[in-house]
Amino acid sequence: MSTTTVTTPARRRGAWFWDRPIAVKFAAAMVVLGGTFAVVGGAGAIALQRAGDDLQEMSDLDTHLQRAFADLGVAQARSHLLLARAAGADAATRAQLLTSSTWTDGVVEARSDVVETFPDALTPQWKDFRTRWAAWTEFRDTTLLPLVEAGDTAGFTAAVTADVAADPDWAGRALQLASAQTDAQVIAIQQAGQAEVRRTIWLLAAAFVVAAVLAAALSTAVIRRVSRAVRAVGASLDAMADGDLTVTASVPSQDETGRMADSLRRAQDGLRATLTDVARTAQDVAESAQRLTGSNAEVASAAGETSAQAGVVAAAAEQVSRNVQAVAAGAEQMGASIREIAQNATDAAKVAGQATVVA
Repeated sequence: MSTTTVTTPARRRGAWFWDRPIAVKFAAAMVVLGGTFAVVGGAGAIALQRAGDDLQEMSDLDTHLQRAFADLGVAQARSHLLLARAAGADAATRAQLLTSSTWTDGVVEARSDVVETFPDALTPQWKDFRTRWAAWTEFRDTTLLPLVEAGDTAGFTAAVTADVAADPDWAGRALQLASAQTDAQVIAIQQAGQAEVRRTIWLLAAAFVVAAVLAAALSTAVIRRVSRAVRAVGASLDAMADGDLTVTASVPSQDETGRMADSLRRAQDGLRATLTDVARTAQDVAESAQRLTGSNAEVASAAGETSAQAGVVAAAAEQVSRNVQAVAAGAEQMGASIREIAQNATDAAKVAGQATVVA
């Protein structure tokens, strides 16, 4: 007999995955989704960390470095101003101003150390400033300071005019250029940070979409395969409930649905074999009943013949009975005749006896 098969797509590539239990497949989809989200979150955290580092760098540049440049500008200009004032002051005031000048030199060195802690600040402009500041302090200490201490105002003025190192703007311009270079770096860092944030947002959005699509595709594939397998098994069970054992469920995977379909196929095969044996036994019983019916007919025919023969025997027996009755009646008549003859003989003997006596 023909067999109708409700099929699902046969196993092809990826059987190692589709043969896994349903829970494992759904868990894999969740792992893909969660793992991708974790990657996205990790990338976001890294991006935020970078943005934080950029902000911190900007803050350091803006707070510490720019303040150091500002203090340097003030101290550099003040160094020239203090020495110029000391040149025209009295001895006591001159001593105070020179002490302040020494303190100002300490401020310049301290702020220079702060600037040089930032590698990005070590620009050619900064090195130029350091060179010009060193030239100024050397010219001041070797040429101008003796004139100030001697109170030679005219000589001090002539010396300042004669050497560019004594011009406050000479080192000040280099310092301004170095500060402007740092400002440009701050702007560049800010722009790079903003670009990094935008790029990260796009990458995170793209990764999120890809993760959602992958997880949705995997979940949909798992659900569709499981649904097809369940429908195939359901169709086979419905046909089985209607008495049709020819509809089998073909589920290629070896998960719970595949094992359920295989168990159903084996149950159908066993039930078909049982019903085949029952049908064969029923046919044998029918043939035996047919033979028994023929035997009953023969027995009935023989019984009819026996009944007819019994009738003949009964008629013969009745005839024999009548003959016996006739013989019995004849025997009775004969007995009466014999008795009568005996009586007559007795009477004759008596008569003969009497005659003898008389004679």
